[in-house]
Amino acid sequence: ADTGTKVLGGKDAVIEAAVIEEAQIVVTAVVGISGLEPTIEAVKAKKNIALANKETLVTGGHIVTALAKENNVTQIDKVVLELGEVSSVIDTYLSDCWKWAVARTDFLKNAELVIEPIKAITYCEDCKQTYPTVEYGRICPYCESEHTYLLQGSEFNIKEIEVQD
Repeated sequence: ADTGTKVLGGKDAVIEAAVIEEAQIVVTAVVGISGLEPTIEAVKAKKNIALANKETLVTGGHIVTALAKENNVTQIDKVVLELGEVSSVIDTYLSDCWKWAVARTDFLKNAELVIEPIKAITYCEDCKQTYPTVEYGRICPYCESEHTYLLQGSEFNIKEIEVQD
């Protein structure tokens, strides 16, 4: 039976998915610089972009910013970041840097920064339990094993960028 489902693969498929007509928001969650080209094409197609990685802006921020201006995006209203509890990023320093950037960038005037914290959770390979990393550290509180690894909490992601229509 024809389900209408289309299966794609490779770089061209990612770009095609980024500009699909029905999409209002495009989430770029491709690791590294490979997420830059689909993001650029989505901006050209006037899609709202939600970045689930920072590499797109780190490696091509100047390109994405110029492209946003070319496509009449004049104002960023809000940026939502996901910040892991053990990410090594200090939220108060980040907020101070944000205020500095907003004051100096027309594109960001009055833009809101929202920081969503992500709790650090560790997994024990021996007893298969999870536990709060900050409270217990590397040693599992259930079986005292050192065979543990961090499941979440080191993230520093751009979750969403909201632009003015």
